[in-house]
Amino acid sequence: MSRQLLRNDFAMRWARGTFRDRNRTIYTLLIIGALLFPSFADLTTGGSGNHLVSTAADAGVYVLLAIGLNVVVGFAGLLDLGYAAFFAIGAYTYALLASNQLSGSPLHIEIHLPFWLLLLVAMLVAATFGAILGAPTLRLRGDYLAIVTLGFGEIIRVLILNIDKIGAARGLSGIPRWANFFWVYLFAFLTVLISWRLVKS
Repeated sequence: MSRQLLRNDFAMRWARGTFRDRNRTIYTLLIIGALLFPSFADLTTGGSGNHLVSTAADAGVYVLLAIGLNVVVGFAGLLDLGYAAFFAIGAYTYALLASNQLSGSPLHIEIHLPFWLLLLVAMLVAATFGAILGAPTLRLRGDYLAIVTLGFGEIIRVLILNIDKIGAARGLSGIPRWANFFWVYLFAFLTVLISWRLVKS
């Protein structure tokens, strides 16, 4: 009985806080909408909503990119025009180590690591490049920082498009797909939560 009262009390306090706080209301509605979207897509398309759900999952990947950019530009006030380069570095790290793309390299090996391990490896590689770029440029501000980061982003883009061993303009194929709707939006929710706590700290 006491547990039931405790749960009811928590629900009432959450509801009161939700409707007083506009941001909490918006986040709550977005979470509910995200949870109901796959069922809604199936219902409105007669059971063939997989394409809509897959498209929404792809959009969620860019939501993650936008949240990270909001932390750098919106909260930190750093005009970083090469942010997508780190996104590309992490993505290509995962793609090369999760598929058979390295079989055409001089080593002629294929590396197929588990998804969760590759997720950490890709994060570390992207963070390492961020540290390498950030060490000499964090003293810069405004237009100077924008020019340096824009140059870095263009270097990464041109390298990716012209190195045939990593697919060049063709891109990479045969990459295991783990980015489904549930995982993408779970990570998006956790990223929003972490960035919010980071701002409030």
